[in-house]
Amino acid sequence: MRASQLYSMNGSGILAMLHGGMFSVFAALSLCSLASPTFAQSGHEALHGFHEFCRRHPSECRPAGPSVRQVAATAQHMSELQQINLTVNRSVEEMSDREQWEKEDVWSLPTTGRGDCEDYALMKRKLLIERGWPSSVLLLTAALTPQGDPHLVLTAVTDKGDYVLDSRTDTLRTMSQTGYTYLSRQSRANPRAWVSVTTGRADQGAGGGFPGP
Repeated sequence: MRASQLYSMNGSGILAMLHGGMFSVFAALSLCSLASPTFAQSGHEALHGFHEFCRRHPSECRPAGPSVRQVAATAQHMSELQQINLTVNRSVEEMSDREQWEKEDVWSLPTTGRGDCEDYALMKRKLLIERGWPSSVLLLTAALTPQGDPHLVLTAVTDKGDYVLDSRTDTLRTMSQTGYTYLSRQSRANPRAWVSVTTGRADQGAGGGFPGP
């Protein structure tokens, strides 16, 4: 199963694929393309790639569903998070932007079957929204790993904590369980804007106030 097929599938198709075992297994060790001195300090510079992604795919950067602060961590919701995280991790071959596009910082849905950390996160967000999740609780989040490597994950905001869908592991963890240092993430109110994880304030350097499509 290639990511291009995932892109066109709805939730029922994903479940059928999982139950049927119809996917290829790839290592999901992140080779994220966000590395830059500026990103390492603040997360700002690398999010230029998100800006360009929104220009190319404006529908992926609009609010979807009701604006809510969190969703209940029901068994169904937790199962959906686990299934989507596992499916995308095992269906996309890890490849840096330099290898795939011959340039850095290209954010894209991994329809080629290859991508790096932000591409995994974008696909997971898209598939969960197609399952009925509101975009206000699915937040792209820029972080540093314990080794100081730049990374990007998807966080899902629930009443039991913010869960991390991570290309580095198939296991769901809360933000505090990852050991990551979190920098910026999408605003719950405006998917085009980013806010500081620590203060919640608009982060203009990280893409706050992107122009509309």
